[in-house]
Amino acid sequence: FESGRQWVGFAKTILEKASNGTVISRASFLLYGLVNFWYVPLQESSNHMQEIEDMNFKFGDTENAYMAQCVRYKFLFFRGEQLSTLSRKIETNLPSMERFSIGSAKFSALDKEMIDALTGDKSSN
Repeated sequence: FESGRQWVGFAKTILEKASNGTVISRASFLLYGLVNFWYVPLQESSNHMQEIEDMNFKFGDTENAYMAQCVRYKFLFFRGEQLSTLSRKIETNLPSMERFSIGSAKFSALDKEMIDALTGDKSSN
């Protein structure tokens, strides 16, 4: 936890001093996507990932936007989002992810397969 708190401190310093939108969005991703979720409720982390996704789309950083979306889906899963709703969200966004962020698309496709296996939905296989 101490190491995590140290990284939170680094990311917050970057956020306080940065003026470049891309730097801010990537530091936010580091803070809220990789570290801060250990210290705050998953819904709050999910909301931050949505804000980061929106910010990245605004700046044209689609790769990081879809990465934030992918992490947000994981937070929603562990928070207890209804699985069928989460599966539909992933299915809706997967084509765009595949065009702009193949890594995020692969992770999200695996998440969808897992969710569909848990719910018994074989339509996407």
